[in-house]
Amino acid sequence: MVNENDWKEIGVLSKKIRNDLIELKNKSQEMKMRKKEVHSIMRALGYLDKYRSDAENLMFSKGIRDLKIFYGSDSK
Repeated sequence: MVNENDWKEIGVLSKKIRNDLIELKNKSQEMKMRKKEVHSIMRALGYLDKYRSDAENLMFSKGIRDLKIFYGSDSK
């Protein structure tokens, strides 16, 4: 059965992935990559943000109300 710790685990993973994508975007911009490549990273961020929002809504529907799981501090 899924519990709050499972939600926290995917929250931590999704934050890490988001931070990694932002780091990749910043490095790509520093390297003067074309807008096409940077835009692909931005689209990936958009899809990840949609996932996080949908996952948070599902989590709430399961009765878990911790607002920090997907959008709070990066600490566990």
